[in-house]
Amino acid sequence: MKTLSIIIVNWNAGKYLLNCINSILKSNKKEFELDKIIIVDNASKDNSLEQLPVSSLIHIVKNQLNLGFAQACCIGANLCSSDLLLFLNPDTLLLDDTLDKSVLFYKMNFIAMNFGILGIQLKYENGYIQKSCARFPNFINYLSDSFGVSKLIPSLSMHMTNFNHQESRFVNHVIGAYYLLKNDIYKNIKGFDTDYFLYLEDLDLSLRAHKVGVNSYFWVGTNAIHIGGGCSNSIKAERIFYSINSRMLYAKKHFSLISRYITLMSTLCVEPFTRSIFCIIKGDLKGVRETITGYKMVFANLFNKNIL
Repeated sequence: MKTLSIIIVNWNAGKYLLNCINSILKSNKKEFELDKIIIVDNASKDNSLEQLPVSSLIHIVKNQLNLGFAQACCIGANLCSSDLLLFLNPDTLLLDDTLDKSVLFYKMNFIAMNFGILGIQLKYENGYIQKSCARFPNFINYLSDSFGVSKLIPSLSMHMTNFNHQESRFVNHVIGAYYLLKNDIYKNIKGFDTDYFLYLEDLDLSLRAHKVGVNSYFWVGTNAIHIGGGCSNSIKAERIFYSINSRMLYAKKHFSLISRYITLMSTLCVEPFTRSIFCIIKGDLKGVRETITGYKMVFANLFNKNIL
């Protein structure tokens, strides 16, 4: 029987973490042995850890500082010797059969179908399907996002919003909210790149896996609820800052020099205005202020981040 470890990064997730853990503990476990649930806490200030139930399966790592999502994932994964790893967001709720079905599908099909990373259909609390798959972006995708063209032509965006997510298929990337893979695959590609603090670290991992022949598969045979943005909704300006930094880091790692600087210029010189215009159209003046604050942080830290 395959063993499974679940890694959850917590940062002030509050009740989301409790509900997530309870959904894991209540899950059916006929197709695997749950080795451990590792919660890596990034210096949370709330009482999310104190709310957790007592269980021998739960192992908590308390970081004294917020080390970011990628590094916290690496800390958790390094404590695992199980056959399979599941990286799971704390704002996720599993159905009773989510784990059983996805583990069974993985172990029965990963060789025959030639995939190594499995994602499942995710839904919002209201039941709507979340568009959770992505393409490996190039500078055209980033230009389209910066100029707002991708809102009119979704196929130009890195986000697969034009895919209905109602059928199973190979994709470039499945979102890291539910990211299942073999432990040896994770170790062979040396895990998450800790240069990413938040955002795109999972996309980067999928791309590096793809380059060595490990494919990603999106499966609709089971699903889970993903709140989305549960831990970062209160820091939207910071979220913009981390998102832009990760985008520029991704371009630095994976784009040609020309494409990298085209991406850089469009992100820094065009996108602040595009974001603000869309906020104004929606009547979201708070969004305009958050955009300005986020980009002030980007420019203030541009040279410190070694991205240029």
